[in-house]
Amino acid sequence: MRKNYSFLKGYGYALKLFAALFVTVFALSVANATVTINSGSTDYVTIQAAVDAANSGDVIHVTAGTYHETVNVTKSLSILGPQATVSPNVAGNRTIEANEAVLTPVDGDHQIFIVNTANTTVAIKGFTMTQGHPLSDAKLEGVDNTINITFEKNIMRFADLIYGGYSWKNLTIADNNFYNNTPTSYHSTWEDAIFIIGAYNVDITDNTINGADVGILINSGSRVLNQVNVLRNSITEVGQDGIQLTNSVQNALISQNYINHSYTIGGIHVLAPHILGEVDVKNNTVVNSHVGFNIKNGVNITGQNLIVTLNSFDASNDYGICNGGIGTLYAKCNWYGTLNPTVFGTTNPPAKASIIGDVNYTPWLLSGEEDPNTIGFQPKYPCGALIVTSTPTAPTCKGDASGSLSLAVIGVPPYQYTVNSGATFTTNQSPIVINNLKPGNQTISISDAAGNTFYSTTVNIPDATVSCTANCTFDNGTYYGGFEGGSKSVGSTLSYGLPRNGSYEVVKSVNDLGGGGYLNIKPHSGSYFLASHTSNNVADKIWASTVPVTPGKTYNFCAYVTLLKNLGNGANFVLRLYAGNQAIGSETRVTFDWTQMCGTFTVPANVNTLEFSIRDPKKGLFFVAIDDICLTEVSSSTAPATLMSPLQMLMNRVDLTPVQEFSVKTAPNPSSGSFAISITGKPNSPITVRIMDEVGRPVQVLTNVQANTTLNIGAQFKRGSYYLEVAQDDDRKVVKLIKQ
Repeated sequence: MRKNYSFLKGYGYALKLFAALFVTVFALSVANATVTINSGSTDYVTIQAAVDAANSGDVIHVTAGTYHETVNVTKSLSILGPQATVSPNVAGNRTIEANEAVLTPVDGDHQIFIVNTANTTVAIKGFTMTQGHPLSDAKLEGVDNTINITFEKNIMRFADLIYGGYSWKNLTIADNNFYNNTPTSYHSTWEDAIFIIGAYNVDITDNTINGADVGILINSGSRVLNQVNVLRNSITEVGQDGIQLTNSVQNALISQNYINHSYTIGGIHVLAPHILGEVDVKNNTVVNSHVGFNIKNGVNITGQNLIVTLNSFDASNDYGICNGGIGTLYAKCNWYGTLNPTVFGTTNPPAKASIIGDVNYTPWLLSGEEDPNTIGFQPKYPCGALIVTSTPTAPTCKGDASGSLSLAVIGVPPYQYTVNSGATFTTNQSPIVINNLKPGNQTISISDAAGNTFYSTTVNIPDATVSCTANCTFDNGTYYGGFEGGSKSVGSTLSYGLPRNGSYEVVKSVNDLGGGGYLNIKPHSGSYFLASHTSNNVADKIWASTVPVTPGKTYNFCAYVTLLKNLGNGANFVLRLYAGNQAIGSETRVTFDWTQMCGTFTVPANVNTLEFSIRDPKKGLFFVAIDDICLTEVSSSTAPATLMSPLQMLMNRVDLTPVQEFSVKTAPNPSSGSFAISITGKPNSPITVRIMDEVGRPVQVLTNVQANTTLNIGAQFKRGSYYLEVAQDDDRKVVKLIKQ
């Protein structure tokens, strides 16, 4: 028969206990209905007296007041203070001391609750304790682990450590608040908050610890810890370690903890020389500490399954990771507060570094940005891939190759990139700007100095809606800016070797040129093109013409260009259009394909003639072919290309076709089964779906997925975190999946 004891605080330390019988009555109408029958009361002057009078399985309620005693719990009981259901770690809670049951130990004993009776199950919840061990097994050793304990929602102020474990089988310490463990009556320095030795299964979760020597210390003693879970604890202002794991353990998970100001040793410190199963240290944050994660000097971790991953050990720490032990530490995919971690050996390391000792740390996280909807350090971006944001720009004229792509890269420069599996280029700059792209899908590959690689199957360059094929003013409109007369040669002729700067000649083919080594260039249109060589003087022109213009009118100036010779890396093979001495449009990189370059210019007042020219702004000194130069007046004339008003021109650039917004939705998430992935997007463009685990390894890839569909995936996934990446053209979304 289960009893319910209630304590009412009376005069002095008097307690009143009400015994209530709980009788379970089974009725036909309501299954397992319960009826509580009160049956008298008894007064007790101490909690210990109530414990002695209670039967195994009873619940004891203690009301607010001050209690000065040591309680030896010798049977299975639930001992509940007045705040047993109220968390001390929520802002605004537990601020009125008159509502608390405050316990202090008997003088000289320093213990408040002692639990060491075999084969018992004890719960202690909702108290405030000061100046002693809140929970202890009285240092009972040499006994079997048979006791189950739940210690929850308690406040410890200026208290000693929770100590014990040899007799404890299943220990849960959850949602407690430890403040300033400095029991000055018999300690001159900080004491640990939680010290567990010899227990079997240990769960320490959701606690707040502020001010201790070691926040949480778990030691197997002469035994082997079976399962240790240290989760979601907040630990600040500790003299040595935030969390310490010592001696032998079967399995342990240290995750989602926050540690700030661990002064002398490590935020997380492992001294365990014998790991029988696996110890995972992940999703933790350590800041402003001596070491983020530390392996004790001399500890041999060779062959031990110790994994340190997806943690934030940023640059506010002296060292991110220090392996003073023997063997290689697996510590991939951590954040060190820098794109390029500094690594040193254990001999005479500097005062600050990312990594010390033998650590397998590549790849590492390239961003410390977190997913705001999760607990602990949950990186927003997957490990093992560059973080790339692409911004495409349409060409100036419909169908031409003047489009561009800007790629903002987070990684370790220099970067190497290719477009459509072509030549490889190297740059230290981000964003990477790639010009002279035609409309349509472009395949981009980027890698950085750390070996991180980003692949985008397709980046779509949208097409322009305005055509540039209006009548041209050059040569009286008799041809479209081509050189079909065959005799329009200005300047000196090209010669073998280094020709004169700014030389050019109209030719029908490269066979008409002196020297050799030319590419097999054909005219862009018609039968002739202009062959030229750039100058080492920016003021020199490789083509120029002065034409009559109308003040206040706007002109489009375009030309097609391509390389005549392959002279290696063409980083400086760039041309620019000029109206007078004013550069217009953007610099255009000259490639091995005909590329159109364009610019727009409005004629100032009182200007009736103007020189338009093509120049080399980087003095690259290279051979170039030019064709189909076009100058188009943008006006309200009756010509088809100039009938558009500014509003009409704007409307022509706007695609009025309804576009389905690109979106990715998952449900349920988290999920214990499969995930329903709903994807909306452009109906005629394929979608790629990629699933990666939390360290960036591919788990599942689906290609040519149709938009506006729902996928069911993940039923076979193991428990853990995954990243879902969905890409369509230049749209890309990453969603974190949690499999329970």
